[in-house]
Amino acid sequence: MPHRFLIVTNMKNEGPYILEWMAHHLALGFGHVIAVTNDCVDGTDEILQRLQALGQVTHLINPAVLDQGKKQWQRRAQRYVQHYPVYAQAEWILHADVDEFVCLNDSIRDVPTLVDRMQPAHAISMTSMPFSSGGAVSLQDQPVRAQFRELTHDLTAAEPAMTAVKTLFRNDLRIAARTNHRPNIPEFSQTGLVWRDGSGNALGPEFTDTKAKTIAAAGTTDLVQLNHYAIRSVEAFLLKADRGDVAGAARLDDRPTGYYKRLDRRGGVDDRHTAMTDAAQARLDDYLADAVLGPLHRAAVEWHLTRARDILHTGEGYALARRLGLGDPGFQADRRAPPPKADAPMDRLHARACQTPAPDNPPLPTIASFWPGGSLSFFEHLAIASFRAAGHPYHLFTLGPVPNLPAGVEVRSANDVPVPAAYRCSDAQGDPGVFADLLRLYVIRDTGVIWADISTVCLSRFVFPTANVFGYEDHPGGPQVQNAILGLPPNSPALTSMIAFIESENPVPPFFRARRQRQLTERISAGDPASLNDHKPGTTGPRMVDYFLRSSGEITHAMPPAAFFPAPSATLKRLLDPDAQVEAFEQADAFSVTLTRDLKRLLATDQNGSPPAGSYLEGLCQRHAIDPGQFPISYDPPVADPVLHTLETQSEP
Repeated sequence: MPHRFLIVTNMKNEGPYILEWMAHHLALGFGHVIAVTNDCVDGTDEILQRLQALGQVTHLINPAVLDQGKKQWQRRAQRYVQHYPVYAQAEWILHADVDEFVCLNDSIRDVPTLVDRMQPAHAISMTSMPFSSGGAVSLQDQPVRAQFRELTHDLTAAEPAMTAVKTLFRNDLRIAARTNHRPNIPEFSQTGLVWRDGSGNALGPEFTDTKAKTIAAAGTTDLVQLNHYAIRSVEAFLLKADRGDVAGAARLDDRPTGYYKRLDRRGGVDDRHTAMTDAAQARLDDYLADAVLGPLHRAAVEWHLTRARDILHTGEGYALARRLGLGDPGFQADRRAPPPKADAPMDRLHARACQTPAPDNPPLPTIASFWPGGSLSFFEHLAIASFRAAGHPYHLFTLGPVPNLPAGVEVRSANDVPVPAAYRCSDAQGDPGVFADLLRLYVIRDTGVIWADISTVCLSRFVFPTANVFGYEDHPGGPQVQNAILGLPPNSPALTSMIAFIESENPVPPFFRARRQRQLTERISAGDPASLNDHKPGTTGPRMVDYFLRSSGEITHAMPPAAFFPAPSATLKRLLDPDAQVEAFEQADAFSVTLTRDLKRLLATDQNGSPPAGSYLEGLCQRHAIDPGQFPISYDPPVADPVLHTLETQSEP
């Protein structure tokens, strides 16, 4: 049966949102939907198949999936649907996405009434009204329009915002091209036909005769607007970035943060369309009560929540969530976010990172570090103070007395940690680098702490979605995991393998080149025992940790360099540069900045043991009320600096 009003849409993993969208638009008077899907894995196809069986949807697979190398997925779909009778027989057509809702104003009850009110009209461009996240963190199984009420644009601004349109057009127009935003009809103004905006104003040739896709938001929404919920919540957007844009295979891969931030502005509130009409609610209730659709919808929601958790558990995924606002105390301030759910892991994680009380939130993780003994410089005082200010308990493992230990630090004896005898240190003399590398592994295994070298300054609370806490540092040969910051679950395969390797007799590092491994094996066969003490600095630190994390597959948890190591060794002098901007070190996903022995030596030799005035390092000291002059760095400290070399990895020949 021909349908007067038809919607054409493209979908990719939209399972949780389909039923609300369908109920809303069918209740508005759209008679049918053509839905073209791209590689869906969340149950979207199955939901559409059931709706097709009910006669409300024509479900098509995008032919572009057969040729993944081709671009223009959306345009190919738009050409494809024109071959179907349900499209050819429709009187009016609208191309819209599942995150877009036609919303009628001025007491207009349905789309037929809107068209009658607009007459004469042959095309009606609906102004897209983008909505921000409103500070929402978690994905919730609730109607989208009820959750998000904060506009991206401020319609009262002196400069009117320009925003996109979607166009309801007569199917019998002589159209050069049918695109997602509008039909292209050159010289439309000479046809005698009328093209109106959402307030009923006739549009001129500067719009109608061009390919313009944007319009001024102010004054164009009196009768109809198109509410656009492109980002929804942080959790929902993680899934959108993961799947890629519906218009292509992976358009969002290189620009998710900018896309989100551009739409997450605070531009006012629009509460007019938050409630479903009785007709739409009745349709939605029927869908959810359907023996097939109800379970399919709930399964799709569960798939999205599970997939979001998996994304969040990767280093890149958590870094993206942080850049979007997760863990930022100001993210929800003065916004209209949906109330957090007690059973939502994302809400709990956000509250914990923001120091906001939340049900069942565990205490902050304990931070552990090592100092062989002797007085601390302002370097170490700054590191300890930064973690204590964030609320973390702090354990310091030592081999000897620390006369100027700050308050609030729990001292532990490093001699009590079961490091193999061959690598133990009995006092604070020498360079116990290998001992420090191995010590952290046993401490992590036995106590579950997060290890942070005493050269690490905390910038943001160490709250993570998993017990896997480590990150890359940039190197000329490619990113390498560093062990200056390290957290692993007790059952970590990499941790188990590293300790087994350490405790093996005559260990030969499996990450050495084959020639070097043969040399060591021949040496052992000749009766000359091999020891981890014989290798270059960093062998038992970053090189070993990086290798075993890659071997076990746990490398997916590695955070990008900006998280822990925003100042790699080659650019450390920026920390002392008065002209360096704070933003160079403290991006939204930064947890810490790790200082190194080279920087410490530079301070001692060139800066009289204290940071230059106006430098970023001085600013850190001021932030934590540390007076560098009280604890200056001496050129020849009484004890060796044991662990800072772990960032100075050298390649084994």
